[in-house]
Amino acid sequence: MFCYNCGKELPDGSVFCSYCGTKITTGSLNAKDGFKKSAEGIGKSATSAMNAFTKNITGEETGTPVEIRFRDVFSGVFKKHTQKEADELFICGTSLTTPDVKDISKEWPKPWLFSRIFIYLMIASVLLAFLVFNMGNYLAVPGLMFVSSMIGPATVAVFFFETNSPRNISVFYTIKVFIIGGLMSLIVTLVIGNYVYQSFNLIGSFGIGFAEELGKAIVAALFINRINVNDKKNYILNGLLIGSAVGAGFAVFETAGYVFAAFLESMQIDMGWFSYSLDLEQSMADMMAIIILRGITSIGTHAVWAAISGAALCVVSTKEPITIRSFTSTPFIGAFIVPITLHALWDWEFGGIMKYLILCILPWFVAFLYINRGIKEINTEMNQATE
Repeated sequence: MFCYNCGKELPDGSVFCSYCGTKITTGSLNAKDGFKKSAEGIGKSATSAMNAFTKNITGEETGTPVEIRFRDVFSGVFKKHTQKEADELFICGTSLTTPDVKDISKEWPKPWLFSRIFIYLMIASVLLAFLVFNMGNYLAVPGLMFVSSMIGPATVAVFFFETNSPRNISVFYTIKVFIIGGLMSLIVTLVIGNYVYQSFNLIGSFGIGFAEELGKAIVAALFINRINVNDKKNYILNGLLIGSAVGAGFAVFETAGYVFAAFLESMQIDMGWFSYSLDLEQSMADMMAIIILRGITSIGTHAVWAAISGAALCVVSTKEPITIRSFTSTPFIGAFIVPITLHALWDWEFGGIMKYLILCILPWFVAFLYINRGIKEINTEMNQATE
């Protein structure tokens, strides 16, 4: 039998639940209902744990509990949408299309276009792979390298674009951050990396994580400061979007480089008269291994890590420009440890494919905490605007 309240399994004939103290008076739940209640109990426990975690990570007081509503967020993915709906998503961020504070949606966003972007990029990658492997057209190799590198990062950036409820960042600005910010973060990371020990052991992996995450956070701060020069307001949802765009650009350029390097591993070049020998089969196998590992699993890496850093910067610098003091504040450092640690565990040479799958999921829990905090921030702004 099962407890009606918490769903825990109890010995037959129990009068009170030994877990929550509820009196059992009308018989036991059947197994199906019991498992359902157990799942609900686990969900409540997870939510309670996240509420305790939220104050340290997002700066939110425990008096306003986190309520992660995955079902609502992804409810639009499986619905049919029109071209008009897609077009309207991109009409934002200008002086004519940015809504007033009191007109901003205060509900949990229901993004859907990101799933289509993921599908389109997957289809394009499969077609390019078909050209290369089945039709022998190796001129399609550069396209395969770049398009496959965009699968995860571009999907994540579009997701955070859709969840940006203030609608105050345009597509043009997002693309600029994606391209210019991605390149800038690579440069800044290389500069920082010259002063940090980097290796694929545990300590060196934290060095890599620190250098790359700090580089992306610095660039994200520069672009966040440029958004709201007039508004003087750094929305948490803005930080998620800008951070993800910087991280997505970084991921695309880095992954494309790794894919290209893997392709060249079996190539031997004699620069005396530019001749080369190529184990084409091995090169293509190495390239596809990197594409699968980095191009697809990047849906939970650089872009999400940088989104967390961007949101944390907006939490500590809500109504003022982000400065060095923002980076040295205790709340930011507490949150910044998350992407650094996840990045280090990713680079540390241990575990197998399950490690990467788990690490792809973990940062999204923190990202959803920030989305929740961002929605509540919007509600507060709306209430103040209407008073």
